[in-house]
Parts: sequence; C-alpha cells; structure tokens
Amino acid sequence: MVDPQEAVRRLGGVAQKQRVLAFGVPASALSTAVGRGTLFRPMQGWYALPTVDPDVIRAVRLGGCLGCVSAAGHHGLATPPGDPLHVWVPPGASRLRTPADKHRRFAPAVDRTATLHWNRLDGVSRHTLVLSLHLALRQIAGCMPLDYAVAIFDSALYRKKITTATLAALIATWPERFHPLADLVDARAESFPESIFRVRLRLAGLACRIQVGALSAFRLDVVIGDRLPVEINGIQFHGDDRFEADHARGATLSGVGFIILRFSYRQILFDWPTVAATIFAAVERGDHLSHSR
Repeated sequence: MVDPQEAVRRLGGVAQKQRVLAFGVPASALSTAVGRGTLFRPMQGWYALPTVDPDVIRAVRLGGCLGCVSAAGHHGLATPPGDPLHVWVPPGASRLRTPADKHRRFAPAVDRTATLHWNRLDGVSRHTLVLSLHLALRQIAGCMPLDYAVAIFDSALYRKKITTATLAALIATWPERFHPLADLVDARAESFPESIFRVRLRLAGLACRIQVGALSAFRLDVVIGDRLPVEINGIQFHGDDRFEADHARGATLSGVGFIILRFSYRQILFDWPTVAATIFAAVERGDHLSHSR
C-alpha cells in the first residue's frame, strides 16, 4: 500500500480524493492520516499536506490554481506588496469557496481578497496547482500596470527564471499591445522598486542608467544624466554593516562633488509625485550635468 502522505506529495501536495485513491491508498488510510494531522482537508473531497504553500490551498478552495502575480511569487519572482490573491479558475466553475473558509461561498462582487482569471488555458485543468511561469507572465501583461509588469519581468530575468531571448520570443506571440514590454525590460535590475523607478522615469521622458560603476569602487543603483546618482532602499531591513557601508559610500561620493538622491521603496511605489518633483527639480538645476559644479 502506498503511504497516503507520499501519494499526496507525488500529486503536488494537494489532490482530489479520487486521484489519491488511484495510487492504491484506501479511504480508511486517508481518514487515519487526517486524524493524525499528517494530512488535512482544505475542502470537501481534497487532501493536502500541512507544509503546502497556504496560497495554493486558498486557490484550491476557490476552485482554481495560483495565477498571475500569485503564481509569479510562487515561482520566486519579486511581486508588488499588498496585492490580493490571483487565481485562475476554469470557465464555468461554480460553487466557489472563499480563500480563508471552505464553508463560505465566494462572491466576486463583494469579496476583494482574490482576483479571478476566468480565461480558458490549454493544458491547464482543475488538478493544476500553479500556472507555469510562461502562462503567469502572460496574465501579468494583461492584468498589471505597465511599470509593475516590467518590474516582475525584470525579476524573472535577473533571477534567471527565463532568458532574454525566450522572453522576447514569448512576448512576440502575444497581442501587439503587449509588444512594447520587450523594449522596457532589463535583466540588470536588481530590485522591484529600481525597475519601477526606471520605467516611470522613461515614461516621463527622462532616461537613466542602472548599475553604474563609480570611482572604481562603487556601483550605483541609478544614474541620471552624467552624474546624478539615485540610491534606492529596498523594503527589507539593512543591518548595521550595510547601513555603515551605504553612508561611507555616500560620504565619498559627496566629497568629490556628486549630489546623491535617496528614495525608499515606499516612496517610489506610493508617493511617486514627490519623487518625480524632486528629480525634475534637480534636473532643472543641472545637477545631472558634469559641468554643473
């Protein structure tokens, strides 16, 4: 007899009862596993391992699988903060349950905890738990704002989940309105806010360079024009060593005439007008030009 936990593991960690029974697992063994806590029922007729990604469980309760930005996050990409769960649901699916409670019906018109994608996808079924990276990127292109989509695509390139050539070929198969994405992505972008910053500047008509070497010892996140560095702090906390290194670098650059602008993750994502006003004021003064000082 196949161990019930092993059968569920082979099926991805979450599976319908009929598929587990097909491994030769008796129904009584499933009930015993649930009683022992080695399996649980996320909803009627489904069994799951306790270690499964909670978002996968939430998607199963909704009657579908992780899609769009939620699938991208599962694949290890950087994604925007605070976005609701994105779930692909087969066309015609009904009796959907809320992500948090298998006993409550889901009402898309009033429940904002999840965004549903109802399109038909080849090769994807009710047994799929997470959309492939390629399908997730396609959904992101049609669902996310342009700057957010580019930032997620940058992350896929930087983290080597997909190559630049493969991404370009993939985008070429999509509707023409998505083709500009291929010219905006950059595999060198190291963080989500850095990508957002670069794209928003470009859309505002101001070019910049990223990951620029300076004084043979430093690498700057962004440089506008000849000599206006912009440092972007990530959402994660930086320890004392990184904090000290950042300030030492800033002091060195200031000592040779650079004017450094610093912005936080939250400023770039949620207070862009202030960020843009600061940048354009600096450009208006000529701080980005080598002859400005």
